[in-house]
Amino acid sequence: MILKINICKLLIIELILFTISENKILFVFQHFRHGARTPSDLFEDDLDLIKEKWNGLKELTNVGLRQSYLLGHTIRNKYPNLINYKKYNPREIEAISTLTNRTIMSARAALIGIYNNTISKKIDESQNDMCIPYYLSEDINKFNINNDSIYPDNYPDEIPVHIVEIEDRFIQLEKICPFMKDLRNKNKERKPIEEFIKKFNETFGEQLLKIFNNDDENYYMDYENVNDICISIIINKFDDRGFKFLGDQIDLDNLYIESKKFFELKTTLVYANDEEGLLAQIGSSILIRKILSYMERIINSNDNSLNLAPKLVLLASHDTAIANMMGILNDIFDVPLFGPYYSSDYVFELEKDDKTNEYSVNLVFNDEILKNIKYADFKKKIINETFSDEKIGNYCQFTNEEESKPEPEPEPEPEPKQNTKKDEDNTTWITIIIIFCNLDAILLVAIGLFIFKIKDKDNKSRLNFLQNSSNS
Repeated sequence: MILKINICKLLIIELILFTISENKILFVFQHFRHGARTPSDLFEDDLDLIKEKWNGLKELTNVGLRQSYLLGHTIRNKYPNLINYKKYNPREIEAISTLTNRTIMSARAALIGIYNNTISKKIDESQNDMCIPYYLSEDINKFNINNDSIYPDNYPDEIPVHIVEIEDRFIQLEKICPFMKDLRNKNKERKPIEEFIKKFNETFGEQLLKIFNNDDENYYMDYENVNDICISIIINKFDDRGFKFLGDQIDLDNLYIESKKFFELKTTLVYANDEEGLLAQIGSSILIRKILSYMERIINSNDNSLNLAPKLVLLASHDTAIANMMGILNDIFDVPLFGPYYSSDYVFELEKDDKTNEYSVNLVFNDEILKNIKYADFKKKIINETFSDEKIGNYCQFTNEEESKPEPEPEPEPEPKQNTKKDEDNTTWITIIIIFCNLDAILLVAIGLFIFKIKDKDNKSRLNFLQNSSNS
């Protein structure tokens, strides 16, 4: 009786464990935008459009460093069993960055957040609340970290960051693909963009012209000019700048709200995709197939027992690249589009169900799961519905280095290999035929001479007979 009860208890426990078992995350690809940066244009004394002082063009600020560090720290807390966070292992993690200071520094700051808990570099108290990725602001306290620091001093310098150059065609194809540039320029004329610019000009145009002493009434009817002021407002706001120059001359809160609207609108309509769906396909097909290849190596190596692929990959890039990724995911998997503000990230999680032994993929944006897809469906769609390298090259008119070099002189075709034995046999037969032909010729000559001698002898006999007859 007691044995039966114990068996029942064990079965119940196993059933409970089976029921509550969680899916296991095997692989994470985190594609994130760099942290807050300085403006793209600076004037005399490093002042920006609204006369705030900065250090360098498009460089990461302390706020941006802090954002990237906290982004890495969330990885450590969200996936506690994914890798060994106490010691760097090159087989477990791979960090990739585009060839710009702000992305390289963001990647390194994220790595610090992943591998360290001790913090010592301080940040200005007034900037503390501004430097948290906005979608983490409510949850950051549970990470139990010092909120007054940028990132730790004891950075593990042995961790490499792999740099992706433009020529690799991995991301940022628009920099070398004229076709993509043309598509983006065409997108700037889409109706929702033009309507927003018209309304923006009606709301702020007159005030801004007065502030900047500008006499051009159509100045804020131009896409690039509206973009400059909106991005400047966002950059200053994210770094907690005071807008001293604008002062009380304009409704700053409303201007910031409209600037965010413009950023989100241009992200989805200019950067993410075009009406024909080409922009995202050209810009992200190579990258998403690379993400799929990581997952394939994990699955095919028996849950990565041979460490054939990293379990965590970080890619630090730009809002344009993330927008392209959003565009292709929207096109293929019907997920929504968002504005990728500083340190926003798109995460691909490869998940294994312990109960069914099946794989699935989670598409996550800023810590929110947008879609769960069976891995087989994910793989099939990526293979069938993305552009091949050749197709991308045709659109972008890429020319390989090999194609630009003069073609080498064609080498002469090698003579066909001869069959020696067969040739020897042919030579033998030819020799025999020649010999027989010569013998036949000699024999014919001999017969001819013999016949000629006989006839000659016969003729002489006849001649003698006639002479004798005549004499008689």
